[in-house]
Amino acid sequence: MSRRIPKTVTYEIEFCDDYPNGAPYCQHGPAIRLKVIDRTKTNKVSYKWACSFDRDGKCSLKTKEEMLIKSCAKNSSETKINPTWKNDFKTRTNNKGQGQYFFDEETISVMTKNMVPGEKIILLGCPTLLIPLIELNFDVVLLDIDERFEKIFPQKYFKKFNMTNCHFFGDGEAWYRKFREKADKITVISDPPFGMMVNVLMRTVNILSKSGGVYIFFPWFNDSRFGDYQLNMSDFKVRYEKHSKMNRNSTVRIFSNRLQSFKLEDGYTYCSICLKYVSNDQFHCKICNSCCDRSGRGVKHCMKCKTCTVKTHLHCDKCNQCKPKDHLCAKKKVMKCFRCSQVGHIERDCHQIKRLKI
Repeated sequence: MSRRIPKTVTYEIEFCDDYPNGAPYCQHGPAIRLKVIDRTKTNKVSYKWACSFDRDGKCSLKTKEEMLIKSCAKNSSETKINPTWKNDFKTRTNNKGQGQYFFDEETISVMTKNMVPGEKIILLGCPTLLIPLIELNFDVVLLDIDERFEKIFPQKYFKKFNMTNCHFFGDGEAWYRKFREKADKITVISDPPFGMMVNVLMRTVNILSKSGGVYIFFPWFNDSRFGDYQLNMSDFKVRYEKHSKMNRNSTVRIFSNRLQSFKLEDGYTYCSICLKYVSNDQFHCKICNSCCDRSGRGVKHCMKCKTCTVKTHLHCDKCNQCKPKDHLCAKKKVMKCFRCSQVGHIERDCHQIKRLKI
């Protein structure tokens, strides 16, 4: 088993309080300010502006005045949505860019059954939820950067939007102000690109939501990151119509601030201690006092690790933690945080990171 090669350069996205004032623009809206950390040169830091849609792309950055952002497509003139629109829609499968995967029927059913009547709903990249929610009389709108949806959905139901920089195109910002003023609560459901930084995603969610529910579809191993924003992970295993890798590994979960009322049926049961529905094969550890199987691979409590670990892993005294049986022992090294450069902890445990709260 080969060791993972550390990255020589890492990136962080920084938003100042008055963003996007002073930011250059491209066809995808205001650019993002990248903090570039060179790990080969004692964490040397530099900054640069980059396209918010593709930081390695070839977008030409200009001033806001120079850049006239217009959508070349117009919203559908129809007042009703063709229920078979998916049949002729060609999804993009570039996972490093604008990959698109549609939920299967079970996932759609679970989500629609758990929505609260009377709340307005914003969908961030979840087009297959739009029609089912409209049919249930929800005031719902889809926000997506794919302008092909402008030819499918009437303007009432779709606005072109960039999730990374939280930028509305056209008259979208004025529309949102009115939408928000009329809402007591706004629930946000998001199925973002899985390569999106969690703090960047949560900035957008915080701006759009209003005292409502938050539901985010993301791989399970990001649970600690979403926990920083008081979003907990559901045991429900999200499935897509055509995403063999994610479906095969049961990788995607739902992170939400409403798990206590998030009901699940076949294959799930309610844990009265954790106060949420969990998988029937979930393991509630009396020592950890929690349902601890995050990945669905089965867990056991390790007294040496003082936590629950994957059932098939064995405790390695050299690594001082549970590891796969055929793993390569890591060389002993001093833990150093990439964020604050202090020793004794790693980045995910750093207490100096400023967190946005819902």
